Amino acid sequence: MKAVLLKLNYPFSYGVNPFIEEINEDALDWAKKFNLLPSEESAKQFDEGKLNWFSARLYPTADPEGLFLTCCWTTLFFLADDICDKVPVGQQKAYVEGLYKTCMDILQNEPVSFEKDNVFEACFVDLWQRFKQRADSEWLTWYIQEMKDYFEAWIQEAEHLDHNEYFQLEDFLHQRPYFSGGRVCLSMVSLATKFHLPHYIYQNPVVQELMHIAASVPALANELHSLGKELKAENRISNLISLLREARQLTFSSAIDEILDIHNKALVRFQELKLQLPSVDPQTDSELLRYVQALEAMSSGNHEWAMNDTNRYYDTFSFSDMDYEQ
Repeated sequence: MKAVLLKLNYPFSYGVNPFIEEINEDALDWAKKFNLLPSEESAKQFDEGKLNWFSARLYPTADPEGLFLTCCWTTLFFLADDICDKVPVGQQKAYVEGLYKTCMDILQNEPVSFEKDNVFEACFVDLWQRFKQRADSEWLTWYIQEMKDYFEAWIQEAEHLDHNEYFQLEDFLHQRPYFSGGRVCLSMVSLATKFHLPHYIYQNPVVQELMHIAASVPALANELHSLGKELKAENRISNLISLLREARQLTFSSAIDEILDIHNKALVRFQELKLQLPSVDPQTDSELLRYVQALEAMSSGNHEWAMNDTNRYYDTFSFSDMDYEQ
């Protein structure tokens, strides 16, 4: 299966954020402080999974504070997602809805206090206060909307799992960048690395399409990265390969090829769009190119983390095509 993953084709690479070793320790201390990693064993397992290297790959140009904030956010939601996977079928929607209510109460009602025994709430309140100190009002509004879209899509996924119902293929392809967290990670690009761009630039149709691809490509790649983990857990309902085989009567290998084709064509389209960027003035144009390179790093960084850093997807690497067909 690893040979298949190597067919995910990225014409760029941006490496690892140089501050990761220092920030990894700070982010681990943050998680321990809030009891997010309640034992030495849980902290050790988390660290061995190199989960903070995910942010270091996605945001290689982030400054130390920006990298710290993204590490803490991804720590919180990686763990929340892992907990959701262990929630009994029939109860997952209620679990996600509870997280949604907590987050929206914090983002919209500006709480001055929180339940100290609620680890997730305490962490999210702390991060929101830190985000408000770093970001402007336009970014905060953007982030709130992305969080809404994220949870609404995640609730839909959880409902399908609870009822053992497959997504419609097109609906899944549309929703995957949202419930995967890809769209939130996209907004985090501008939190992690500060860009001096007028807000209207982000609304340009070419830039919007580039942003969409930057959120979609990692989600497509993750369909392959996480395949072993999902199928080992018999999670076929929310997996693109299973949906493709069901909807188009494809073999396993043909479904893999279809995902690779969609993924690689999206990257080709990204390169075409780079040639169509709006031109404003030399300084803005230079800054916009820097932003587009940060979007590229989201795609290649996600894949490089899965292939080189984390042990999270070893189940996929060790499975053969025959294992999946069975």
